[in-house]
Amino acid sequence: MTWQISPFGNDQFFTSNGTLAVGYKLYTYLATTTTKEAVAADFAGSANHTNPIVLNAIGMPPSPIYLDVTKSYKFVYATPTDTDPPASPIYTADNITVRDLTNTTSEWVAGTTPTYISADSFSV
Repeated sequence: MTWQISPFGNDQFFTSNGTLAVGYKLYTYLATTTTKEAVAADFAGSANHTNPIVLNAIGMPPSPIYLDVTKSYKFVYATPTDTDPPASPIYTADNITVRDLTNTTSEWVAGTTPTYISADSFSV
């Protein structure tokens, strides 16, 4: 599997009154469902986050969130006392995906080598 950093969930979370969301929860599901789906806690995908991810003392996940490039996810942000799945979520982000950045093509195309003529002139 290939994992990439998640575009959602790696920021600092706050409560509605602006305080840090300590102990709040971030649930991860397969997109458009309530089927729990694990997300990785490292780039290699060798360790998973708990589900839900409990936000730490600064309102952030305990480590970065990485997503499988072949899947689409739903994130649900909820209070510490909400149910599983959350009955009253604060925010839901659905259809979150990442691209596989390991299989990119180069923008440079090999061609003929230019010949130096002068300081501001080359010949191809």
